[in-house]
Amino acid sequence: MYRGDLSTACIMEYFAKVKKAFPALPASFYDILAERIKENGFSDQRLKDAVNHVTDTFTYSMPTVAHFISFDKRVKLFTRSDMIKIMDKSDTVWKEYKPIKIDGIKEIYFASVLDIKKYNLKQVPS
Repeated sequence: MYRGDLSTACIMEYFAKVKKAFPALPASFYDILAERIKENGFSDQRLKDAVNHVTDTFTYSMPTVAHFISFDKRVKLFTRSDMIKIMDKSDTVWKEYKPIKIDGIKEIYFASVLDIKKYNLKQVPS
């Protein structure tokens, strides 16, 4: 879940990283990318994650604006009552899902162990 604003400083810093990683991209690419990330409500953290993801995973010659815009971490979260319902169907669910803490939200949620590891989520201590 992304929250917060998109700052000019972040745009400049991460566009510089894109330029270093993909030096053949034309200057007009950055104008369009800036317009699209603003229109799509990016925060600083989402821009950082998108640039890092494309830099780490893109394997062709040049990425498109869509490669950056389409990136979004999405994690399926469950409440405690959701987990109780799931547990009624499977007694191994506690091995697959663990409680996590989301900054700014008091309620504890549950996420899959794979998502916790993949996205480095803050797990609630046992």
